Amino acid sequence: MPVLLPALLPKSAQAGWVSRANSSEKQSISVRMSQIVINHLLVIVTQSDPRRAQ
Repeated sequence: MPVLLPALLPKSAQAGWVSRANSSEKQSISVRMSQIVINHLLVIVTQSDPRRAQ
């Protein structure tokens, strides 16, 4: 997934990669990254809470 690529790079590389993107790309990237984070958090909460798992 290319969306996850910036997260694997050093902070300086992330800054350069984001600065090369235009504003609309930055918007969609940040939205997708936040959606991925939210999905991971939901999975973690669901797995750690036995009541929700059922």
